[in-house]
Amino acid sequence: MTQTPTRPARATQTTATTTQRLTLAIEEAFERAGHVRAVRYDDERGGVAIDNRMLIEDDGPGIGGDAGWQRRNRAPLELVAGRRQLRKILHIENATPHTAHLVARGRHQNTRGESAVGRMAGDGLMITLNGTRLDGSGEVDAGLLKSGDNELIITCPADRPHLVKYARAADIIADDPARADRPRRSFRSVDGGRTWEPIDGELMLRLHLIQHASRAELISPVLEPATSAGLRRAAAIAAVELDADMEQPEGTSIELTVRTGTTPAYDAATWSDWRPAGRVAAPGQAFVQWRACLSTRDGRVTPLLRGVTASVALEEAPAAAWARGLAVRSAHNADVRCTGLEFVHEDFNHARLAALRSKYHLDDVVAGAGSELERFVRLRNWVANQWSWDPPVDHYPAWDADEILQRRQGFCVQFAIVYLQACLSLGHPARFVFGYHPGPDGGHEVVEVWSGEFDKWVLMDPNVNEHYVDPDSNTPLGMLEVHERMIRRYYPAGRTITIANRPAEPLGIEDIATCRGLDLAPSARQELDLAPSKWPRWAKWGVIRMVPRSDFYSREHPLPRVQGANWDWPHYLVWEGAQADPGDAYRYRRITRRRADWNWSLNHVRFDAAPGDEPGAVDVQLATVTPGFETFEVRENDGAWRAEAARFTWRLRRGGNRLEMRTRNVAGVTGAASHIELDYRADAVR
Repeated sequence: MTQTPTRPARATQTTATTTQRLTLAIEEAFERAGHVRAVRYDDERGGVAIDNRMLIEDDGPGIGGDAGWQRRNRAPLELVAGRRQLRKILHIENATPHTAHLVARGRHQNTRGESAVGRMAGDGLMITLNGTRLDGSGEVDAGLLKSGDNELIITCPADRPHLVKYARAADIIADDPARADRPRRSFRSVDGGRTWEPIDGELMLRLHLIQHASRAELISPVLEPATSAGLRRAAAIAAVELDADMEQPEGTSIELTVRTGTTPAYDAATWSDWRPAGRVAAPGQAFVQWRACLSTRDGRVTPLLRGVTASVALEEAPAAAWARGLAVRSAHNADVRCTGLEFVHEDFNHARLAALRSKYHLDDVVAGAGSELERFVRLRNWVANQWSWDPPVDHYPAWDADEILQRRQGFCVQFAIVYLQACLSLGHPARFVFGYHPGPDGGHEVVEVWSGEFDKWVLMDPNVNEHYVDPDSNTPLGMLEVHERMIRRYYPAGRTITIANRPAEPLGIEDIATCRGLDLAPSARQELDLAPSKWPRWAKWGVIRMVPRSDFYSREHPLPRVQGANWDWPHYLVWEGAQADPGDAYRYRRITRRRADWNWSLNHVRFDAAPGDEPGAVDVQLATVTPGFETFEVRENDGAWRAEAARFTWRLRRGGNRLEMRTRNVAGVTGAASHIELDYRADAVR
């Protein structure tokens, strides 16, 4: 939720015009962008390009798991052997990929567990694409693909039968009702391919295309040309010109536009529409953003944006005479980092969250906690002790903490869901994250909670009752931090994260320490001497992913089926660092290396402060992105916090003045504070 004041800033009397040249390094503009869609940063070419990852699938919303421990809720399987063949149609709107990769899931009939069908050519399985036999590696000659329907045929000898996983039609439609009108695209034949009948669902055969989308968009962070050291001058934007360093190969284009506003964050009520660069018609505009729309008619080619400079003409009015006695001592104006994920937060006021909080006396669980971190730890400790690890082999519960707590059964997934919804019930934004370390020991599901105390996402593992800290500062770590510290130790010299490169035994890490149970500090500095039989839990996260929503009570779908028994749902956010195995992400559509997509910020206050006409009066505007926002709070000169509107007047006293600003959500949870300190010398004005 974005909160900004709706009253426009006061107009200024123009007396002079100055020009500000505002240049952001393009990588910084990408990371701090106000919005991104289908763009990526090209490290080799040093610019922003159209994203080139495209997934073609029909099964994704309803696909489940076929783990050997499941007695119920298993994904259905189709037999292929001898004259019994399978056929899959994959529809591509505009096939112009550089390369393509086939992803399929199934197994040999005489084995347990899942395997990649597309890599089983040595066991008699044969897959043809549009009449051409594939080599079984999963790599697909892009020249075999065409726009429209593409036909895959799967066969194998009768004495080497295989099973291919598929998603039931009802499960697909339940998770994505918009697919109800799609034609059936998966078929079986029992007569060697002479006749075909539709399967009641869709086979898990997907194509991952390295192909640029047709259009992408990057919106810059809000630029503040009239502001310095936290204080805005009496100036308004008269015109904006853009100068771009870009490549536009034939068939591609980059269109640049601007918008201006009167508030420190975009709000439709206080900002203009997008328009070409040039003069600004509306008065009193002090903030600006630029937008780059990249497009291509050929998926093999992308334009490239290497940089944008905004030249902003400011109409400067004389500062109020009293403002000459103002000096900025210090200022911290929190940056708002935006994800391109479009994460959906749960409503903190949801009745089922309130019932969970009341029924299980969660306020009593955290009562007496001396800090927010201790609050998180006490809640985690309570969840960890509700039952013993017990996989749901017969009944897989809903994503509902109350149902899970009544059954007192589940593995890491259920511990994570209970902890996540318990955090939400107390007003703390949380998200479901998971990952695995390529190898034999499987994956693990945990939770990240937004901490106002540390102003970051922090990782909590309610299954094994742990969190991880930097051993020097005792600052809790987030999942991406743990991942990157583990990778530096386990995969040095830039090695790819694969089974072949995995260490033979666990390694200690000097910059990860473990806090267990109710401990707020590690019992030992770090685990440097680890027995080969005991890999630490933080070593699970060689590959990390996230479910892009927490509103499991508000909406039953979309959600992965039987999470933890498989990770084939295509809609996770997948982090793909520089050392990731590219093939690991081929079954997914949301893949990123942009740090703000994983570590976006919440509950920050972005402020604008400008001297008013009246001596000692500073006009203040506040903006935020805060789930469940209720009000802003401010504190003057170490006084008491009070609720305040998004626009107000701060009246200064002579000498030092300090203003702190924070958010409060509907559950009473406050965010990290921004601040500004001013010296006001009334006697300096003549």
